[in-house]
Amino acid sequence: AAPSTTVPSATTTVPSPTTTSATEPTVPTTVPSDPVPTPDDPLKVWIVGDSLVEMFGPELRNDLAATGVVVSEIDFRFSSSLVRRDYFDWPAHVAGRITEVRPDVIVAQFGGNDSQDMYYDGEYRTLDTDAWVEGYRGLVGDLMDVFVEGGTEQVYWVGLPIMRSEQFTQRALVYNGAYRAEADERDTVRYIDVFDLFKDESGGYSTYLPNEDGEMVIMRSADGVHYALDGGRKLARYVAAIIADDRGFADLR
Repeated sequence: AAPSTTVPSATTTVPSPTTTSATEPTVPTTVPSDPVPTPDDPLKVWIVGDSLVEMFGPELRNDLAATGVVVSEIDFRFSSSLVRRDYFDWPAHVAGRITEVRPDVIVAQFGGNDSQDMYYDGEYRTLDTDAWVEGYRGLVGDLMDVFVEGGTEQVYWVGLPIMRSEQFTQRALVYNGAYRAEADERDTVRYIDVFDLFKDESGGYSTYLPNEDGEMVIMRSADGVHYALDGGRKLARYVAAIIADDRGFADLR
């Protein structure tokens, strides 16, 4: 049976996050110097992740396709996670497909289903412990290495937004700290901080947020974790603009 997406109750104190959120994404370690893509030589983007990509991925593909110089493929798995390789092994899956897809750029988002105990490096690790956080960083780094060693020019690892549950919000900050720390160790991996992107005017979580036209629309799904259609669209536009700015082919902001 697929692992549950329900956030399990913690019996220990959630470790303090090692990073704080920021409105603007982290500046990349290196600026890509590759040629600007053209219709005859388009940028190949592979969008991968867990169930968070269900709404985000298609909207990102549409935004990038509208430029006329990007082709994209989406590869996401419901109920998958980084912590349950026994259910779906993301590093093995990516290693098996990356030579077929041959992406120039990978966009990844995980974390929606990662609030589970794990086995890592031969050790059982309980959620919300320091050992678990250490193992999670290892899992994140393992997948980033598969991306990089597969020849991808640039990886964009999208962090997690604020969650409705305060407990999950604190976990999201811990997860984001792992993503940022591991990305900082790899020149071609860029962490994109979107934690504040889904905050309301008071700085809290809200199901409803204004869209680009100022209309209040449903941004998050009923579970308080995943994106509704407009939420996926909001995140996609944000990430597409970053890729376009880096590659110099369009200004989508």
